[in-house]
Amino acid sequence: MLPIEFADIPQGSPLSPLLYVYYNADLVEWKIDGNSGALDFVDDFNAWVVGSDAEQNTKAIQDTIIPHAEQWSRRSGATFEVDKTSLIRFTRRPVLNDPPNLRFGDTEITPSQSVKVLGVTLDTKLAMDEHISKVTIEGLKPSYRYKP
Repeated sequence: MLPIEFADIPQGSPLSPLLYVYYNADLVEWKIDGNSGALDFVDDFNAWVVGSDAEQNTKAIQDTIIPHAEQWSRRSGATFEVDKTSLIRFTRRPVLNDPPNLRFGDTEITPSQSVKVLGVTLDTKLAMDEHISKVTIEGLKPSYRYKP
């Protein structure tokens, strides 16, 4: 087989979104229901589980989502930036015991108080305070003010 000399597509090519969907299809091929799901947009992959306790949810992520992502990475040749990987726990009840952290390859992932998903900052209580504060500050900058 001859090597492909130019294996990329130009920035802004109309083929890019279609090829991206095809390339990542098996990463996000995941049934979204009341227990779990996954979605992605460009290079942001998000997956979640829903359950009655944080320890059970962490185990479900560790045993299903992470191996799935690692297998996809090996098959596709793509890599995850583990330092950009985050874990957040949304709960209405206080967590009594510290659930285990996640492991992605050799990296331990500890829970965060907030994460950014497609430009929206989510906090553990889904109060949106941090997000509202950030966008308010950004909106008050002189460059965003209306200029007649």
